[in-house]
Amino acid sequence: MVVRFFDENYSITLPMPKIAQEFILDGKDHIKLCDLMSNTGLCENAGTAKNIIATGVVKVNGEVELRKRAKIISGQIVEYEGQQIKVI
Repeated sequence: MVVRFFDENYSITLPMPKIAQEFILDGKDHIKLCDLMSNTGLCENAGTAKNIIATGVVKVNGEVELRKRAKIISGQIVEYEGQQIKVI
């Protein structure tokens, strides 16, 4: 996604900033990747999240993550479809 600015003399196209969201573990040491995606609204439910993760389009700390039940801990960042979730 991009943002385009137009002026009478020129136009400029800039990449759209990623949407950052935080997820608080609330006393737990980790959350499963599929549960994080469903709890934050990145997808409808954990089953859908598992299918999405299997396609290789979800990244954790910039690396593709294929483990559906990967343990996501505080400080990690999950990316999917231009959105970022930071776990704290």
